[in-house]
Amino acid sequence: MTESDLLWPLLGIFLLILANGFFAAAELAIVTLRESRLLQLLKEGHPKSKLVLDLKQNPSHFLATVQVGVTVVGSMASVLGGALAATELARVLERWLPYSLVPWASSIALFPMVAAISYLSLVVGELLPKSLALRNPERFAFLTARVIRWISVVAGPLVRLLTLSTDTLLKLFGVPARTAEVFISEEEVKHIVREGARHGIFDEAERQLIHSVFEFTDTSVREVMVPRSEIHALADSTPLSEALRRLVETGFSRMPVYEGDLDHIFGVVHLKDVLRELDKPSPASLRQLAHPALFVPDSMQISDLLRELQARRVHMAVVVNEFGTVVGLVTIEDLLEEIVGEIRDEFDTDEEQPIQEMPDGSLLVHGSLSLDELTERYELPFHSTPDYRTVAGFVLARLKRFPKGGEAIVEGPFKMTVVVLDGRRLRKIRIEGPIRKRGEPH
Repeated sequence: MTESDLLWPLLGIFLLILANGFFAAAELAIVTLRESRLLQLLKEGHPKSKLVLDLKQNPSHFLATVQVGVTVVGSMASVLGGALAATELARVLERWLPYSLVPWASSIALFPMVAAISYLSLVVGELLPKSLALRNPERFAFLTARVIRWISVVAGPLVRLLTLSTDTLLKLFGVPARTAEVFISEEEVKHIVREGARHGIFDEAERQLIHSVFEFTDTSVREVMVPRSEIHALADSTPLSEALRRLVETGFSRMPVYEGDLDHIFGVVHLKDVLRELDKPSPASLRQLAHPALFVPDSMQISDLLRELQARRVHMAVVVNEFGTVVGLVTIEDLLEEIVGEIRDEFDTDEEQPIQEMPDGSLLVHGSLSLDELTERYELPFHSTPDYRTVAGFVLARLKRFPKGGEAIVEGPFKMTVVVLDGRRLRKIRIEGPIRKRGEPH
């Protein structure tokens, strides 16, 4: 017996390990490839997409087929390794071992054979093909699908038996045998977008836009409304000339109209209606010009409000709480800004910016600025709660009283100072500390 007699079993073992790698690559490629991508390729007329889609849509049958292949290949490799290759290696070793070790030649030959087969099975039969399939699942799925399909037909009875056995055991454990495709969750999409931005697939503006679309459906009206204290409104007894002056000064194209006080808003007057009426010899009153106001609860989701505004073809809604008290005002522009960011026009001055970056690195922010909006742009440890949602609310919650001008609170490494007071309102607040924009390298 010569060393050449050992080569044939070793070659057979290596080919079987390659076959195991084929099944490993096929399994990972087809499982990884998304059904939506296959449907797209099917529409484009890809010749093998239907075959891969059929395998993917019947996972129990497909996985059983792969397992049959892996088991058969593994068993044959064991037979060749143990019964043939190890035996041939033992005969070769008998000529080289000391006479006292010759009776142990078979045991000595078995150890390197098992170690070599295990190593090659792990690297060549599992890790390498799976890594390649993970990098290019489409290519490997299309390369292997026809063979997997052929094996499933040849080994049909055995595959069906394995599938039935698996489904039965799953039912015994209370798990449905076949489940519907799991759709991508919102957090998974956000993670994909973040990773895409990190690798340059999306720019920062695109990442923020996609993130804002998801946040849009989770935001309530109370989080985006103009608070009651900042509402510009007109009494129903206001002369048209005065109403025109107020509209021009504020830069608004429409304004609520009330009777007595803000809790009795009944309509909205448009600038174009006031201008048109002033040219008439007997102009109508402000009450007569006012369009009916739309009232919405402060708990309403802004996605629902946007649909409501579109359906009613209005641009403004009056926000009320559970007691019917007017607590704010919201416009369609406020809603759109939640997606695309602040929309500035010729009437918006620099002083009206909710966030100003100062030369010393600090921030000068409006007290009415939403904490969520602030932390979306900067890495700051301030978060909204059911008790407060704005920067001013955060300061008041920490102080537990109304502050004086120049008074400050310290939150970790950050200092928040009340810079401008307007009556009982915290108009401007300065934030100092290690402030970093989101997305900037650390």
